[in-house]
Amino acid sequence: MLAWVVAILLLPIPYLYDNLPQFRFRLKFSVYYLWLTLASFFMIPLSLLRPGSVVNARLGSALMRPLSTLLGLGWEVEGEVHLLDREEACVILANHQSSIDLLGMFHIWSKLSRVTAIAKQSLMYYGSFGLTAYLCGTVFVDRKDPKLAAVKLNCVAQTLKVDKVKLWVFPEGTRNSDKEVEMLPFKKGAFHVAISANLPILPIVISRHHFLDERNGIFLPGSGKMTVLPLIWPEEKDVEQLMEEVRSAMLTQLSSVEVVVCMKGEEDSKC
Repeated sequence: MLAWVVAILLLPIPYLYDNLPQFRFRLKFSVYYLWLTLASFFMIPLSLLRPGSVVNARLGSALMRPLSTLLGLGWEVEGEVHLLDREEACVILANHQSSIDLLGMFHIWSKLSRVTAIAKQSLMYYGSFGLTAYLCGTVFVDRKDPKLAAVKLNCVAQTLKVDKVKLWVFPEGTRNSDKEVEMLPFKKGAFHVAISANLPILPIVISRHHFLDERNGIFLPGSGKMTVLPLIWPEEKDVEQLMEEVRSAMLTQLSSVEVVVCMKGEEDSKC
């Protein structure tokens, strides 16, 4: 009897998935967050073997990669891809549109030997995900206490260089789902880290997700493109100068991709 009930409940799903965009959108994000939760639960006992080690992050990224295929997504990495093979430490900066960006991040993390990320302090308390992030060596920063955050980032900067760890940062600080705004203003933390330890910045531009429109509940199969830009060194620049140089380079790349998309005739509100 139970089997019949389950069958009846599942029977309409293919029809709803194909014909109702809002249903497809909610189903895909439900699968996304369910997978993320289960993967984090699975990672906890494995990470306890070496708690706080950035090596755990590679295993976590391997667990997340099949999810892209399940959601009908592919990822292309172009540009200065060889820079991902550098063993030396650097600060990786990427623009941020959606939580789906994490799948692109994990795709790249599989190509890196030692990497960690900066996250806001509140994420540490997001259940199993927060605990797993902590066990994988994520650097949590309390934005409400700038002085404490600065001290922590200075300590992190020196550790990165010695241990040859790459630091992944979304400098906008939050997701930018507004397709009319190319990038939100940058936070300064990552640039302080780069200058403090004289680490190069490796910008990665995630092109607009034309398969995803969270405001209108659209989530189609598609491909995300990530472009690795040349390294930008702090040299004698101050925080403002370095931030402006990196932001300008990323905006130029983001705009050039939008022009190409429009020329190809793909659906985009900017075309």
